[in-house]
Amino acid sequence: MAEDLASELRALKEDVASLRADLGRLLEAGGGAETPAEAEAAAGAKLREVIHRAYERVRDRSQDVLDKGRDKVREYPLTTVFVALLAGLVIGMLLRRSRE
Repeated sequence: MAEDLASELRALKEDVASLRADLGRLLEAGGGAETPAEAEAAAGAKLREVIHRAYERVRDRSQDVLDKGRDKVREYPLTTVFVALLAGLVIGMLLRRSRE
């Protein structure tokens, strides 16, 4: 599961890099408009499209990770309960020590 999260994080980083590159090309091109107002409107429309595509990719990938997590919980319910109990115990011990 950690490997899946790592690969999803790498893919997300690649998407952000792609978004940056798209934005850079968008700003360099100026949209081929004749007036600054037209260039601004075209750049705004393209930027909204790029952001929307990036949002869709992030949403889809996060949903995939969530689904994989749910599948693992269904596949290993007892292990999940024990891990949650152990995590709660560790957090409780750390909080108790921080109060002392």
